[in-house]
Amino acid sequence: MCCNNFLEENIVLDMSIVTKRLVEKSELEQLLTPPKAQLDKHDSYIKEVQDKILQGGLSFVELNNSYGCQAYILCNSVKFARL
Repeated sequence: MCCNNFLEENIVLDMSIVTKRLVEKSELEQLLTPPKAQLDKHDSYIKEVQDKILQGGLSFVELNNSYGCQAYILCNSVKFARL
């Protein structure tokens, strides 16, 4: 998960959940920043993650804001609960 500038009064505009669809490399790079020692393997890792999302093994969640925090999340599944 990568979450920036999370504050108490953030306003969420929308959230997108992607699975079984191609996630662009530029979107995944927001989340998957490589250590300098592994830069040469980064492109193949991004491709591996893209393939897992396409196959439905992972989901990519993007939280878009009107004000404040923007978040990128890579997870196995997403579940909504009634409050």
